[in-house]
Amino acid sequence: MLFRKKKKEAETQAIQQKLAKLEKSIQNLSAALSQLDSRPEPKSSSADSIMIRKTQAELGHTLSMLQNELSFIKNHLLAAGNSENPSEKTGQIPVVYIQNLHVEHVDMKEVDLSNNLGQLGIKELPGQLNIGTVYGKSKPAEKKNPKVYIQPKKD
Repeated sequence: MLFRKKKKEAETQAIQQKLAKLEKSIQNLSAALSQLDSRPEPKSSSADSIMIRKTQAELGHTLSMLQNELSFIKNHLLAAGNSENPSEKTGQIPVVYIQNLHVEHVDMKEVDLSNNLGQLGIKELPGQLNIGTVYGKSKPAEKKNPKVYIQPKKD
């Protein structure tokens, strides 16, 4: 949120700087145009007077274009300021939907493959563990009574 706010402020500042430059150029053009308008027109139709009229027309056209552009940018800036993202106002994070995710490489530095059965709460683990290739079925484990040999003690 803070990053978005700073980004928005930077964009606003850049736009304001551009607006200031445009306003300055408009003022310069209007000053030049007013100077040209205040000059008395020469009586003769020399090349200078034709050039001055063309320059006045070009400056007037450029001035009107810059004024239109300035008003458009101001309106756009005001509209952008008024219609900020509603998610920023309410504090909600916008939802992003990912349709396809491709993982090219997974790099794992350390993997702990040990099984600590005591932490899992397993008290007894019956069965058998087959490591390697096992062919066929194994015989079921039979409970055999152990053979006890008792020998008399010799004195």
